[in-house]
Amino acid sequence: MYTWVNIGVASYPLVASDGRNGLPLACDMVKQNIDVGVEVETTKEVVPLSSHDSEAYRLVCRSPISNSAAFRRLADISYAAIAARMVELARKLGRADGGCILVTRDAQHAELLRERYGTPAPVSDGDGHPFERETGVRVVPYNAMRGFNWAARASIAHLVTSAYPGNYATYTQMVGRIKRFGTKRTKVFVHVVLPAGTVVQLLNERHTFVDQQARAFEALGSYYGLSELGKMLADAEAELASSANE
Repeated sequence: MYTWVNIGVASYPLVASDGRNGLPLACDMVKQNIDVGVEVETTKEVVPLSSHDSEAYRLVCRSPISNSAAFRRLADISYAAIAARMVELARKLGRADGGCILVTRDAQHAELLRERYGTPAPVSDGDGHPFERETGVRVVPYNAMRGFNWAARASIAHLVTSAYPGNYATYTQMVGRIKRFGTKRTKVFVHVVLPAGTVVQLLNERHTFVDQQARAFEALGSYYGLSELGKMLADAEAELASSANE
């Protein structure tokens, strides 16, 4: 379970590609994503599992399959349990406020929603992306939430998602699709839908901790200055290395 929950979650201090301590770089990235003059409001909705999904969940927990396969299966059950609510919420928000991005676990998850609920095919970038005319819902896989800016041009203010394996940088990229320069909005909204009592809810708790950790590092970087913080960390690492050799 620990491995599954921590897929893609970076440890600190980070190491940059050039071998330098990457913590100041990470802090700078967080700050650049914060200082765009757009407020983000995050809400969480916890959805109880149906009796059918609860029983399926218990059967997997009692099964003799390997841990990695078990947790993937538990995740599949969890995401399926909230699929209808995610689609319902995205359509409601999109219809009321000019569109919504529905973030899926991956392309396969997006295809499942399309087959079951008639949502649009998943998109990543470009002006010709498919969306529901009535609701303005666009579907984007979590691992494709990088780079595009059509959401800002369309001034989309709502994003419906769940907790997916990944790191804080990926989450920041996701929120950055609606919280970015060019949007006409001064406030945007992230709606997180979670299946109660599941590994996905546990994953969200882990992400919340990492989020708080990253913001704490960003605050330290702002207070001391990135160059000074990097020097302090380098000195601390040298002291630890020296102690280890004694």
